Amino acid sequence: MSLGINLVDVKQPIAVGRKNWLFLGHKNAGLTFSILASIVNTCKINSVDTQTYLVDVLRRLKNNNYSDLNELLPDNWVKCQT
Repeated sequence: MSLGINLVDVKQPIAVGRKNWLFLGHKNAGLTFSILASIVNTCKINSVDTQTYLVDVLRRLKNNNYSDLNELLPDNWVKCQT
């Protein structure tokens, strides 16, 4: 029996909070939240520690000018860490 990530479990927090997030306080907050939620869920799907990922990526973005942002996406970031 192989262990895997149940994609329903990943989507569950989004479905639970949907009504709570109808009004986020500012028109740009919805876009910001959706980007952050997408990154967090992509980390979960790829078994990436979200906090470690965000700390590393934000430090890299602060200190360097990346021409290829694809290498900073969670699935590609994991490959570079090993």
